[in-house]
Amino acid sequence: LVPLGAASLLVYLVAFPLAMLLLGSVSVEGEVTKGFTIQNYLDTYGDPRTYRLLAYSVAYSFGSSFLALTLGTGLAWIIERTNTPGRRAFFALSLVPLIVPGVVSTIAWIFLLSGQIGVVNRALMAVLGLESAPVDVFSLGGMIWAEGLHLSPLVFLLMSAAFKSMDPSLEESALTSGSNTWRTLRRVTLPILLPAFASATLIMFVRGLESFEVPRLIGVPARVPVFTSEIYAQLHQYPADYGGAGALAVGLLGISAVGVWLYQRLTGRAERFATVTGKAFRPRVLDLGAWRYATLALLIVYFLLIIGMPFAILLFASFIPFYIPSLDMLSKLTLDNYRFVFEHPSARDGVRNSLLLGVTAATVTMALTAVIAWITTKTRLRGRGLLDFIAFVPIAIPGLVLGVSFILQYLSPA
Repeated sequence: LVPLGAASLLVYLVAFPLAMLLLGSVSVEGEVTKGFTIQNYLDTYGDPRTYRLLAYSVAYSFGSSFLALTLGTGLAWIIERTNTPGRRAFFALSLVPLIVPGVVSTIAWIFLLSGQIGVVNRALMAVLGLESAPVDVFSLGGMIWAEGLHLSPLVFLLMSAAFKSMDPSLEESALTSGSNTWRTLRRVTLPILLPAFASATLIMFVRGLESFEVPRLIGVPARVPVFTSEIYAQLHQYPADYGGAGALAVGLLGISAVGVWLYQRLTGRAERFATVTGKAFRPRVLDLGAWRYATLALLIVYFLLIIGMPFAILLFASFIPFYIPSLDMLSKLTLDNYRFVFEHPSARDGVRNSLLLGVTAATVTMALTAVIAWITTKTRLRGRGLLDFIAFVPIAIPGLVLGVSFILQYLSPA
């Protein structure tokens, strides 16, 4: 009864909303009671703007995931596999950005890199004598920068676990056979880490596709539309275009599904990568010599970018009555902003709802997935492979797609 109940609940939570999404995308005005039509797809994918959305979405997701993978993997290698001074303290610091919501970090980078009010731009203009801002966060590059930095700590955690659980004997064999450190890293270490790297790539690419804060706060003013911002716009226009939003959501789901298929092709033969296991290995620590101070400098710069500058500008902005990027505002520091927030009823409701959402979602998710994991790994029940597949499907479903699915499932668009 327990496996049957878990499977039924999982199918209801995953398969049924997706079925409603597909039905809604071929329904008249998004309502299945009004009949079915393919006009939603003809209108959506016959519009040249849709392919502009596709190009921007892929470029944004690829760029942000590439930046996150580069930074996160490099950070994991420095902390786990080198003798860089203070690397354990930096490991603890790397967990701090994970508790920062994406909307908060996005706002911080607007304060820092905006062409009009950005502190960094104002400082560069003053120092270099420039008449205009040298960088502008309101661009595709700015979107990639903000999202890539926000995702890099998650890549670090994934790759750090892989570096820790990797059997170092092959690296030692390569070194004893005459290979140098950098060739061993390129020819032995990185190929062994392919499954973990492929998993991180998939997750980051899908996270980039489903990202909403950066496209909404930066992309819309910059006129760089992506799938998520366009779906949001179609749902909030009057009258709302539920059929068009559903058709766009199906397209976004299709792109994510391609990512899952590529991941399965890359890691289909897991036995080739048995050197990354659950056994407790003691990874070989590389002695960088004098270069360890260069890697230390890289760590300091990275954490200034991801923690120091965003936190400092948000803290500064929270204590001033109105935002002006000037040191003169230090004389106008006030606690009125905090008094307003703590006394406002909607702020208290927001805190309460956020805590309720976080605790409930985490508890239910862990309880359900623990049962499913036990079924798929510790039993011989028929259908456990299908159950495992259904449990994995949501990783390829952008959150906004699920949101559209639930709207079509539970709410009447009328």
